[in-house]
Amino acid sequence: MKRKTVYISGKISGLPEREYMALFRSAEVKLKAQGFSVFNPTDTSWTKWFRERQSPYAEILWHDLRKVMECDAIYMLENFLDSKGAKAEHAYAIATGKEIIYDEELYNNGTLRR
Repeated sequence: MKRKTVYISGKISGLPEREYMALFRSAEVKLKAQGFSVFNPTDTSWTKWFRERQSPYAEILWHDLRKVMECDAIYMLENFLDSKGAKAEHAYAIATGKEIIYDEELYNNGTLRR
């Protein structure tokens, strides 16, 4: 049986690299422990290509949305509402009926209700 692939979505721009890398990595570890296959857009093998090309934001977002399309579900980090790109990924997931998994902290801090 094929494992579900989950795309991690959250704020990157404007955060120190160490901070966003830790958030995404923590989510990746948690999701893998739950049995998911995970696509982490902060993985250096993914970001290196954009850095080498000096890709503009719009190009990066386009490629990220293509990855969201390929995944079975999307995982929204607690800071996703502070990110234009993560909100675009979220909107795409809603529009296409993709499964959305929200970080538990979004419920704990009152941003979302069950």
